[in-house]
Amino acid sequence: MLMLDADTLLDCLPFSTLVDELAAMHREPIGLVDEMLMESTDDSDNVSHFFIRTGWQPEKAVGAKVITVFPHNCSRASTAHRSPASTAPP
Repeated sequence: MLMLDADTLLDCLPFSTLVDELAAMHREPIGLVDEMLMESTDDSDNVSHFFIRTGWQPEKAVGAKVITVFPHNCSRASTAHRSPASTAPP
């Protein structure tokens, strides 16, 4: 996985160019979108969710947003159960 920080991105792609490219992208058709939601209830009736929303512009780009909701983790002392976020280029 290639990890890029803000400084690296700004060196490669000036902010004004990024804004112009994002504006052009948002005028294009959305492409293919799908979702998956999984739900789990534990013995104490705590409900957790795992949600994925995907988008695909064939021959151009693909992306996925992963959302996790584990409310019971907030009451635990350890942060070991918190889910990390990651992104990767296509």
